[in-house]
Amino acid sequence: MTTYSPFELEPIFIDFKNESYNLGLDIQANQNDTLTLNFICRNNGIEEDMSKYKVELRVHNNNTNTDYIQTQNENVTLGTDGSVKIVCQSLKGNKLTAYSGQCNGVLRIFNTENKQKATRIITMRIIADPLETDRANICESTITKLEDLDWILNEAYNIEDEFKKAIEEAIKQKNELIKTTNEAKVINSTLAGNITTGTELNSNLVKSNKLAETNQKELDTRNTTASQNIETLTNKNTTANETIVNISEKIETGSKLDNDLGLKIPIGTTLKNDLNTNIKTGTQLKTDLIELIPKVEKSKSDLDTSKINADSSNTTLLETTNNAETKKQEVVVECKVADEKIKQMNEFGDVTEVVKDVTLLKEEVKTARDNETDLNARLERDKTNILKKFNELDNQDIFKITKDIKNKNIKILGDSIGAGVGGTGYSATGEIIVGNNKSNETGHCWANSFRDYLQSKYNCIVKNWSVSGWKSSDIVTNISTLITETDDIVICAIGANNCYIENGTTLLESDIKTINEYCENHNKKVIFIGTIQTLTSSHENKGIKMEDIDNLLRKVTTNLNVCFIPMYKLFNDYLLYSGVDSSLFYYNEEHPNDNGYDAMFYLMANYMGFYTDLELRNKLYSLYDTGWLPLPLINGTVANTIDIPSYRRVGRMLSLKGEIDNIISTVTTVATLPSGFTPNSKFGGSSIALSFFWTGADTQSRMFINKNGNIIVPNHTDTKKMWLDGINFMID
Repeated sequence: MTTYSPFELEPIFIDFKNESYNLGLDIQANQNDTLTLNFICRNNGIEEDMSKYKVELRVHNNNTNTDYIQTQNENVTLGTDGSVKIVCQSLKGNKLTAYSGQCNGVLRIFNTENKQKATRIITMRIIADPLETDRANICESTITKLEDLDWILNEAYNIEDEFKKAIEEAIKQKNELIKTTNEAKVINSTLAGNITTGTELNSNLVKSNKLAETNQKELDTRNTTASQNIETLTNKNTTANETIVNISEKIETGSKLDNDLGLKIPIGTTLKNDLNTNIKTGTQLKTDLIELIPKVEKSKSDLDTSKINADSSNTTLLETTNNAETKKQEVVVECKVADEKIKQMNEFGDVTEVVKDVTLLKEEVKTARDNETDLNARLERDKTNILKKFNELDNQDIFKITKDIKNKNIKILGDSIGAGVGGTGYSATGEIIVGNNKSNETGHCWANSFRDYLQSKYNCIVKNWSVSGWKSSDIVTNISTLITETDDIVICAIGANNCYIENGTTLLESDIKTINEYCENHNKKVIFIGTIQTLTSSHENKGIKMEDIDNLLRKVTTNLNVCFIPMYKLFNDYLLYSGVDSSLFYYNEEHPNDNGYDAMFYLMANYMGFYTDLELRNKLYSLYDTGWLPLPLINGTVANTIDIPSYRRVGRMLSLKGEIDNIISTVTTVATLPSGFTPNSKFGGSSIALSFFWTGADTQSRMFINKNGNIIVPNHTDTKKMWLDGINFMID
């Protein structure tokens, strides 16, 4: 038979559908050959995956009456393509061809359940080895044994070479050992000398110990004297503590005075609101007076002239204050002379009385002039007083800066909140600021929103050079690099990280003064912005709160007479009066998310007198009430075209409504709520159970909503519809 390779037979095909036992395989091999059998197994003509089967070969030698058994674990390879390869040699080295003579074999193939699948009979004739029969028939065993003998001879020569090298190495190690022994003798001699020296040192140590005992006695005497001195010092320290207590009481008194001053601030705010109410009343009276004056025939000309002059002065004032109309109205009523004028105008009475007594009207007009030549002069004087009061407002310097902000270069300096940590797309990979610190060019934050607004509306050049982790000292250290010659306005939002260091407020006060002084010396306008509240108190381990940082910034900027935007108060008031859950504005306990940054930009821009788009304001309002939104359905479920499945969040309450159709029996998850609309984990744990109705059903069923937002319904056996109306739960 033609061989596949030396001592390897060509593959024989076996079809499991052919139940014939006789394989028709007649093999002739030489004794001690390593015979390899190859088979291709098919099932009805298609190659079978033999990795699912077990194979066993059993052969009986009639001459020697011996059995050869080879199982699947002994040199048998099974392929997924139907191939079976058997190397007829066991793991212990036994060969099928170990004995010559006639052999009859059986090849058995089992499936994975150990049920017999196929059995085939094999006939073999093993020719005796010529080394045993003295016949010159060269076979595998002859060649193999000659090669083995040649290999053994070569290996013997190699061993001889290795042995010679080992002897040489042993001689070398012996010489080194002799050398080491001699060195050890020298070291031993030296050690004996060292022992003698050590004995002498020990004797000296005994003498030193006696001297130390003498010194100890002297030290005890001095210690007694020191104890007496400590007692005296303790008495003095007690007196010092009493002095400290007295000083502390004085400090506490000062703190109470400071608190009293803080309590008076709301009173001042109330007075300011009262003045605002009065000015509205005065404005209405002024309008009434303008309507009365044209009806007075005799004084019409003079009063019309005065009205024109007054309107002109009012227009000038409006242009001066620009976007600060509200602040201007608050200040106008603070002018006592203007208030007196309004009271006098109120005494004029109705039109009929004025017409009857023109002389009285003249006297009233004269009084309104208040010793001025005409009403125009009086209004000019009032305008001067108004502008003087206007300069005393909290944010008047901001309006002075922003009224001519067009084409200015603006630099924003701050910490992680200025840099935008927590906002979408935050990545500090932009322009190099200082060292390895880079700017966040594209991330969502209040500073970048303010930058884009000023650049698009006022043709400004704005750079946001805020760096996460910076304290006020970092700006001072790098101030000459951060504030360049081309900068016109510097907006500084720093101080939050000072909470985490010792004496943080003291350092912040000093640094704010340094930054302001640098800007003044280099002819730069500076605006300081307060920080916002955090949701954690971890930073208070140094005894400093965010409120302390805001109060310090307000105090220092007031004393320096520089601009300050009270973001802490603006942000907290916004959360308080809007009623929105504060967690909707934070990325983590210390940094805002996109909503928080939008609110900061909106509040700051409005405080500075800028008009912001309604789209942003509506977005912030939608945080409280989202309105009804389409519910995202999954797994083949369909929205009812009339009662559309929807969800809505009002505050922290989420509601569902509508009908879901085409719920497949094997699918239980019908929809997924987006992030920000998932159940409150404290309310329901990993999931919450809610009642709902299958459409047309009389009894309620149960559904589950887990904290990932998956809406899950129980298993059922037919296509159904479900109602969501009346399902409500609290969200995180």
